[in-house]
Amino acid sequence: MENCMIRPAVMKDYETVEAIMKQVHAMHVSWRPDVYCMPKTVLPAAMFEQAVSEERLLVAEVGGQVIGLLLFFVRHVEGNGKTTHDMLWADAIGVAEGFRGCGVGHMLLDRLQEIAVERGVGSIGLGVSASNERARRMYEAYGFAERTINMEMKIQQTSGSC
Repeated sequence: MENCMIRPAVMKDYETVEAIMKQVHAMHVSWRPDVYCMPKTVLPAAMFEQAVSEERLLVAEVGGQVIGLLLFFVRHVEGNGKTTHDMLWADAIGVAEGFRGCGVGHMLLDRLQEIAVERGVGSIGLGVSASNERARRMYEAYGFAERTINMEMKIQQTSGSC
């Protein structure tokens, strides 16, 4: 997308980031109402503030308007029988409705790749809902490949709370 800038989030971005997080979370609620519900706040202000202070939240901006986000953290992997390594984990990626399919997600991932190189981290990981075919296609087109598949079996229907 032309004129799109990727930058670290700042505190004044909170309301827009939260609105995008709600749009994305609503999709997850529609796909998996057995797992997700719609809370009043998807990204609590304290979590946002911590991500901003640790520079773990990127935003995509066009004309002064935040239109996308990528929240990440460093996942340290080690253990008996495992290689010890760090990876960047994309915890949340979201693009505002109306801007999806314009390359914003790719731009956010490009910046995350740059951060991985800067930090000497050898891989980027993420999770994606099996129902989110559009995102799965985008990640595969970008170069992500399935490495682990999580499976689930329902034993009994329970009602949770939000």
